[in-house]
Order: sequence, then structure tokens, then C-alpha cells
Amino acid sequence: MIKKTRSAQQSYDILAGGYNPLRKTDEEPIYEIKKWLRPGLSAADIGCGGGRYSRLLIEHGITDHLICMDRNKSMLREAHTYMNAYQRGFSLIQGVAETLPFQRNSIGVLFGFNTIHLFDFDPFIRSAAEVLKPEGYLFLYTRTPAQNQQSIWGQYFPSFSEKETRLYQREELISRLRSFPSFETLEFISFTYKRNHSLSELLDLVDRPHYSTFLFYTQSELEEAKRIFEERIRNEYSDVNSIEWKAGNLLVVIKKKK
Repeated sequence: MIKKTRSAQQSYDILAGGYNPLRKTDEEPIYEIKKWLRPGLSAADIGCGGGRYSRLLIEHGITDHLICMDRNKSMLREAHTYMNAYQRGFSLIQGVAETLPFQRNSIGVLFGFNTIHLFDFDPFIRSAAEVLKPEGYLFLYTRTPAQNQQSIWGQYFPSFSEKETRLYQREELISRLRSFPSFETLEFISFTYKRNHSLSELLDLVDRPHYSTFLFYTQSELEEAKRIFEERIRNEYSDVNSIEWKAGNLLVVIKKKK
């Protein structure tokens, strides 16, 4: 059972071997990213985790060689196994987002998929500005507090939205990014997805845990929240074996100036 004292990194150590099947990987932002980029750019996926989006970037020809970076060794091992078919298309390195281990003006494009809430935002953006080439791109795929609240977790799981304080509203992202004069924000693109799970699958996602937000609950809080969540879902859905709901995400397109 999840304990309050377990950090996100400790949780990822435990989950790494079976992390990828837990998470839904959305291809839609990859199609959008392709519209902005020319072929052959040097690229890095920051906070690559188990390599789910890294593999998509390679499959869709976003770059000839992708640097996959994560601070967690267990996740990097998972990424290596998951991406083993692309032996020449990627390399794995351990590093932290706040001090990116790349030379100044050396990277053509940086990606961050569902990770910026785990970073110290301002140092990360500052480091990204240093390592990106002039006119290089930064793509951040995340969700806003409003999108989080509208999910099945935000609607039915007690205190989920209140405990998740690491997300940024669109306006807050605009304000923060404006403080970095070397960047210009080009576009905010919203995505909405239909999801379908059984109640037992949803409860399993809590235990695994699917979101690091669940780490903010004590054991007793989590058990009580699960009980209330199950009760609410049973009252709301007539078929608990097929629960359809909507998830939202945001793609932020940022470009370094000349």
C-alpha cells in the first residue's frame, strides 16, 4: 500500500518494470509536433520515463537520433527494454531537468511529456534556453488544473484536485514564460480524449499508482478516498465494467529567438 513517505522517485523505482502499460500514450500531440519541425534536428526527450513518447517520436520520424533523458535509473532501464528495436535511433542518459547535461546552443528541439509538474519550472526553462539552438523548439505536453478537475479523478476521487498543486493554468504558463526573454510562446493546443475503464481497472490504477498525486494521501486517507470513489462511480454509472470519461491535455509550443 502507498505510504505518504514514499517519494515520486521511490515510487518510480518500484513501478518501472510495469510502468508503461499503466499509462495511456497519446499519438495526437506527435502529429501536431511534426507540423512545426523540419527533419534532422538534434532532439532530447526530458523526463522520458519508460520511453513511451520517445518511441513514438522515433516511429514518426521526428528526429534521426533522440536523446532520452531521465533522472531515474530504473526508468531508463525500462526505456532501454521498451525501445530496444531502435538500436541506432536513440541514446539514454541520466540527468536532471533543471541542469540539462548538454552544451550551450547544441539541441534543436526539446520535449517534455507529462513531466513539467515534476520539475522546478523556472530552472528547467532557464536551462532549456541555454542548451537550445537559436530558433530551437521546446514542446511541453501537460494538463492544466481545470483539465485535471474535469477528469474522472477530479470529479469523483475525493481531494484529488486539491492535492494536485503542481499543475499550471494556461495563464500562469504564459506569465512564467514571458519572464524568459529568449523564448516566444507560439501556441497552446488543447486535446480531449475518450477513455474507457472498468471500475476494477480504475481502482487498480490507484494502487499502482497511476498518478503520483496518489502519493500525497496517507494510507488511511487513500483507503477512505477509494471507498468514496467506488460508491460515487457505482451511483453514477449503470455499467461499472465500461466507464467512459474524458481526459484533457495541453501542448505548449515554445520557440527560442534568434
